[in-house]
Amino acid sequence: MVIERIISRVRPLCAEMLIVTNTPDEYAFLGLAMYPDAYAGASSLGGIYTGLLNVSAPRALALSCDLPLVNPTLLEYLLGLPFDYDLLMPFIDGRQQPLHAVYARTCLEAMRAQIEAGDLKIVRLLDTLRGRIVTEADLQPEWLPSFRNMNTPEDWQAVQALAAAG
Repeated sequence: MVIERIISRVRPLCAEMLIVTNTPDEYAFLGLAMYPDAYAGASSLGGIYTGLLNVSAPRALALSCDLPLVNPTLLEYLLGLPFDYDLLMPFIDGRQQPLHAVYARTCLEAMRAQIEAGDLKIVRLLDTLRGRIVTEADLQPEWLPSFRNMNTPEDWQAVQALAAAG
Protein backbone atom coordinates (compact mmCIF):
# COMPACT_ATOMS: atom_id res chain seq x y z
CA MET A 1 0.00 0.00 0.00
CA VAL A 2 1.10 3.53 -0.72
CA ILE A 3 0.42 4.69 2.84
CA GLU A 4 2.81 2.04 4.20
CA ARG A 5 5.52 3.29 1.84
CA ILE A 6 4.95 6.87 2.99
CA ILE A 7 5.09 5.88 6.66
CA SER A 8 8.31 3.91 6.21
CA ARG A 9 9.95 6.91 4.52
CA VAL A 10 8.70 9.50 7.02
CA ARG A 11 9.07 7.57 10.30
CA PRO A 12 12.82 8.28 10.70
CA LEU A 13 12.13 12.03 10.43
CA CYS A 14 9.23 12.35 12.86
CA ALA A 15 9.05 11.55 16.55
CA GLU A 16 5.26 11.50 16.37
CA MET A 17 2.98 10.26 13.59
CA LEU A 18 -0.79 10.25 13.34
CA ILE A 19 -3.50 9.76 10.77
CA VAL A 20 -6.58 11.92 10.36
CA THR A 21 -9.36 9.64 9.14
CA ASN A 22 -13.05 9.10 9.57
CA THR A 23 -12.59 5.41 8.71
CA PRO A 24 -10.14 4.21 11.39
CA ASP A 25 -10.88 0.51 10.85
CA GLU A 26 -9.27 0.76 7.40
CA TYR A 27 -5.97 1.95 8.91
CA ALA A 28 -5.88 0.12 12.25
CA PHE A 29 -3.24 -2.29 10.92
CA LEU A 30 -0.76 0.62 10.78
CA GLY A 31 -0.68 0.93 14.57
CA LEU A 32 -0.71 4.72 14.54
CA ALA A 33 -2.84 7.14 16.53
CA MET A 34 -5.92 8.12 14.54
CA TYR A 35 -8.25 11.08 14.90
CA PRO A 36 -11.55 11.88 13.18
CA ASP A 37 -12.04 15.27 11.57
CA ALA A 38 -12.63 17.93 14.20
CA TYR A 39 -14.81 19.73 11.64
CA ALA A 40 -16.87 17.40 9.45
CA GLY A 41 -16.84 18.44 5.81
CA ALA A 42 -13.95 20.88 6.20
CA SER A 43 -11.89 19.20 3.47
CA SER A 44 -8.09 19.12 3.66
CA LEU A 45 -7.94 22.26 5.79
CA GLY A 46 -10.02 20.50 8.42
CA GLY A 47 -7.75 17.47 8.27
CA ILE A 48 -4.63 19.55 8.75
CA TYR A 49 -6.34 21.42 11.60
CA THR A 50 -7.23 18.12 13.27
CA GLY A 51 -3.69 16.84 12.92
CA LEU A 52 -2.17 20.01 14.40
CA LEU A 53 -4.69 19.95 17.21
CA ASN A 54 -3.49 16.49 18.21
CA VAL A 55 0.30 16.71 17.91
CA SER A 56 2.48 17.68 20.83
CA ALA A 57 5.29 19.19 18.74
CA PRO A 58 5.32 22.92 17.89
CA ARG A 59 5.07 22.08 14.18
CA ALA A 60 4.00 19.19 12.00
CA LEU A 61 4.62 17.88 8.54
CA ALA A 62 1.33 17.31 6.73
CA LEU A 63 1.28 14.78 3.91
CA SER A 64 -1.53 13.29 1.89
CA CYS A 65 -1.75 9.52 1.61
CA ASP A 66 -1.42 9.48 -2.19
CA LEU A 67 2.27 10.43 -2.54
CA PRO A 68 4.00 7.20 -3.56
CA LEU A 69 7.28 8.90 -4.46
CA VAL A 70 7.61 10.95 -1.28
CA ASN A 71 11.28 11.75 -0.83
CA PRO A 72 12.69 11.67 2.71
CA THR A 73 15.67 13.83 1.70
CA LEU A 74 13.27 16.54 0.51
CA LEU A 75 11.28 16.29 3.74
CA GLU A 76 14.48 16.48 5.78
CA TYR A 77 15.43 19.62 3.85
CA LEU A 78 12.03 21.24 4.47
CA LEU A 79 12.08 20.37 8.17
CA GLY A 80 15.66 21.65 8.43
CA LEU A 81 14.86 25.14 7.18
CA PRO A 82 14.89 27.80 9.91
CA PHE A 83 11.68 27.60 11.93
CA ASP A 84 10.74 31.24 11.37
CA TYR A 85 7.27 30.69 9.95
CA ASP A 86 3.75 29.60 10.77
CA LEU A 87 3.38 27.79 7.47
CA LEU A 88 6.01 26.46 5.08
CA MET A 89 4.38 25.62 1.76
CA PRO A 90 6.06 24.46 -1.42
CA PHE A 91 4.82 25.88 -4.71
CA ILE A 92 5.74 23.61 -7.61
CA ASP A 93 5.00 24.71 -11.17
CA GLY A 94 3.10 27.62 -9.64
CA ARG A 95 0.73 25.32 -7.71
CA GLN A 96 0.58 25.20 -3.95
CA GLN A 97 1.38 21.91 -2.23
CA PRO A 98 -0.55 22.21 1.07
CA LEU A 99 -0.39 18.46 1.71
CA HIS A 100 3.38 18.39 1.42
CA ALA A 101 3.90 21.25 3.85
CA VAL A 102 4.92 22.12 7.39
CA TYR A 103 2.49 23.83 9.76
CA ALA A 104 3.19 25.36 13.14
CA ARG A 105 0.63 25.02 15.93
CA THR A 106 0.39 28.81 15.74
CA CYS A 107 -1.79 28.21 12.66
CA LEU A 108 -4.62 26.69 14.69
CA GLU A 109 -6.54 29.87 15.47
CA ALA A 110 -6.39 31.17 11.88
CA MET A 111 -7.40 27.73 10.58
CA ARG A 112 -10.33 27.51 12.98
CA ALA A 113 -11.54 30.98 12.03
CA GLN A 114 -11.23 30.25 8.34
CA ILE A 115 -13.08 26.90 8.65
CA GLU A 116 -15.86 28.48 10.70
CA ALA A 117 -16.16 31.20 8.03
CA GLY A 118 -16.59 28.50 5.40
CA ASP A 119 -13.33 29.37 3.62
CA LEU A 120 -11.52 26.07 3.05
CA LYS A 121 -8.77 27.36 0.73
CA ILE A 122 -5.56 26.45 2.52
CA VAL A 123 -3.47 28.87 0.47
CA ARG A 124 -5.42 31.79 1.99
CA LEU A 125 -3.64 31.10 5.28
CA LEU A 126 -0.65 32.76 3.66
CA ASP A 127 -2.63 36.04 3.78
CA THR A 128 -2.86 36.03 7.58
CA LEU A 129 0.10 33.99 8.81
CA ARG A 130 3.87 34.14 8.54
CA GLY A 131 4.36 32.04 5.45
CA ARG A 132 7.51 30.68 3.96
CA ILE A 133 7.31 29.69 0.30
CA VAL A 134 9.59 27.08 -1.22
CA THR A 135 9.68 26.83 -5.02
CA GLU A 136 11.24 24.26 -7.32
CA ALA A 137 14.18 26.66 -7.73
CA ASP A 138 14.96 26.03 -4.03
CA LEU A 139 14.95 22.26 -4.49
CA GLN A 140 17.06 19.59 -6.09
CA PRO A 141 15.53 18.38 -9.39
CA GLU A 142 15.53 14.77 -8.18
CA TRP A 143 13.21 15.76 -5.31
CA LEU A 144 10.41 17.01 -7.56
CA PRO A 145 8.73 13.61 -8.17
CA SER A 146 7.96 13.63 -4.44
CA PHE A 147 5.07 16.01 -5.20
CA ARG A 148 3.46 13.60 -7.68
CA ASN A 149 0.16 12.34 -6.32
CA MET A 150 -2.31 9.83 -7.66
CA ASN A 151 -5.97 10.47 -8.35
CA THR A 152 -6.68 8.29 -11.39
CA PRO A 153 -5.55 4.96 -12.88
CA GLU A 154 -3.54 7.00 -15.38
CA ASP A 155 -1.74 8.72 -12.49
CA TRP A 156 -0.92 5.29 -11.04
CA GLN A 157 0.56 4.18 -14.38
CA ALA A 158 2.63 7.37 -14.64
CA VAL A 159 3.95 6.91 -11.10
CA GLN A 160 4.86 3.31 -11.88
CA ALA A 161 6.83 4.49 -14.93
CA LEU A 162 8.65 7.13 -12.84
CA ALA A 163 9.48 4.60 -10.14
CA ALA A 164 10.80 2.13 -12.73
CA ALA A 165 12.98 4.87 -14.21
CA GLY A 166 14.53 5.46 -10.80
